[in-house]
Amino acid sequence: MRPRKTENRDLPPGMVRRKRPRKNGTVWVGYYYRDANGKELSLGSDFDKARLKWAELEAKAKPADLKIMKGIFDRYARDIIPKKAPRTQKDNRAEL
Repeated sequence: MRPRKTENRDLPPGMVRRKRPRKNGTVWVGYYYRDANGKELSLGSDFDKARLKWAELEAKAKPADLKIMKGIFDRYARDIIPKKAPRTQKDNRAEL
């Protein structure tokens, strides 16, 4: 089996991402679960909620980073804060 595209490597096994351009120029993103028979079930457009639904469908434990606030804060510090201005980064780290 061929490896996933680099943009989809953050998805768990069996989950696929669909992107559709809209007339107003924005891009709609939806997540789907593909079962063993190839049937796709919609998981929604929010990545975190889609991962929770995926965990329920796979009957696996929920991702640890979505169960406690520490994981949520760690993700915020890792993904969101670096995109902000230096002074805002400093303030956000102090607030965390």
